[in-house]
Amino acid sequence: MELDKQTIKKIIGLISFAILLSWGLKNTEFIKRLIALALGLLQPFLIGGVIAFVVNVPMRALENACFIKPYQKRLAAQAAAKPAGKGSTVPAKPPIWYRAKRPLSLILSLLLVIGIIGVGTLIVVPETVSSFSSIVNNLRNFPLMLNQWAQELMDWMPQAAVWLEELNLNLDLTSIDWREIITQVVNFLQNGAGNVLNTTFTVASGIFNGIVTGFLAIVFSFYLLMNKEKLGSQTKQLLYALLKEPHADYLVRVGQMTNRTFSKFLSGQCVEAVILATLFFVSMSILRFPYAMIISTLIAFTALIPIFGAFIGCSNYPECKYTKPLVDTTDEEASATPKLKSGEDKVLGEQNGLKIYLKKGPYGHYLQLGEDATATTEKPKRVALPKNLAPEEVTFEQASTLVSLPKQLGNGIEVNIGKFGQYIKQGGKSRSLTGNDNIFNITLERAEELLKNVAERPAGKVLGQHPKDKTDITLNTGRYGPYLKWGKNNYAIPKEFKDKELNLDEALKIIGSKK
Repeated sequence: MELDKQTIKKIIGLISFAILLSWGLKNTEFIKRLIALALGLLQPFLIGGVIAFVVNVPMRALENACFIKPYQKRLAAQAAAKPAGKGSTVPAKPPIWYRAKRPLSLILSLLLVIGIIGVGTLIVVPETVSSFSSIVNNLRNFPLMLNQWAQELMDWMPQAAVWLEELNLNLDLTSIDWREIITQVVNFLQNGAGNVLNTTFTVASGIFNGIVTGFLAIVFSFYLLMNKEKLGSQTKQLLYALLKEPHADYLVRVGQMTNRTFSKFLSGQCVEAVILATLFFVSMSILRFPYAMIISTLIAFTALIPIFGAFIGCSNYPECKYTKPLVDTTDEEASATPKLKSGEDKVLGEQNGLKIYLKKGPYGHYLQLGEDATATTEKPKRVALPKNLAPEEVTFEQASTLVSLPKQLGNGIEVNIGKFGQYIKQGGKSRSLTGNDNIFNITLERAEELLKNVAERPAGKVLGQHPKDKTDITLNTGRYGPYLKWGKNNYAIPKEFKDKELNLDEALKIIGSKK
């Protein structure tokens, strides 16, 4: 190999690269800290560059539409009105408004961007705060919500009730002490306040650094926008001074193409956002859907995110039912059947000195016997309205029957509303009420007729008492085999115990393994 000048340069370059690579592999932590420091110092300038690129799109359009094109039309009109050969048609000095086109275009662009963000914030933020407030205020009704969900599920899929009954599952959510759970959650949040106070200085310093970074970024973006032609020319001169002409030409073409591509992309995303928001607002307004403005605004902002931005959901369930009559009722109809709003209470009467309230929660209407619970009073009895009973048509007699359930008809027959609807029960026999039969009109004779052909479920075999609460543990037989019952809980028997006679110790072992 001939050691000429070019070869020596290549050898020196390879050796230098090998040395730097070896040093870098041995000092990775130092390099990471150095990169983090560099990014921290360059962060305001990088953010400023992004701001300048985004603002440049509307600024360029405003500058051409409001200043450059009107001035060119003015010059063309002056040239057409002046006779030929009478000297130059170009004024010696452009007007002041044309010379100030750049700062005026920048100010108008900033006002446009700030206005769009401000309007969107004023629409979205209050609704978001309202949604969170609704969630917090309705947290106490969580058990009622769960029961309502279960009832809706069973109404939608009645076969599920049969399956659950056959499996002997216990879904009595009212047995859970929700008040204690909520109290523990609140206490946890309160105890966490100390940690928040300990991090106040960190948060404050972060806010200060964010303000300083934002200020520097905005100032740098203003500088770039006001001198973009001059900076572009200086950048080209620097490239041609440092690189060979073909390489410099290539980088210039790549930069120009990148600028055009991303500028058109940003413009296209903005146009798409406006079109989607307009279509959603017009369609939802015509169909009289709720929350047309806030949903349209959210879609407009999220549509700026490529691919996934236009997909958005609507909050505020269950007030937002996504349905509304196409024809409004008349004033007479509205006054005849006033709608009960969430949080309002309607007194239907008194029973045993306690008022019966008709209330509307976040998940439907319900009845309440007595006042709301306090620190010294217990939780009042609540009953959800049946699906076939309209809230505006509830009478005092019906409400009294509902809050008095279970109702004794006689001969050991009781009528009640369970997780799966209305039913009658006598000993080990039970039957659901369907059709014209309901808890308000069922008589003793009709109940006996319905239960006449119902097979009585055999009583369970008592294996003994649980040492914890001294209640019986029984061995029962269902459609799908034997199972254990302790209190309100049912326990499936594992395969290894099904072919043998169970005793109390084995039953306690099975119950303990299911906890």
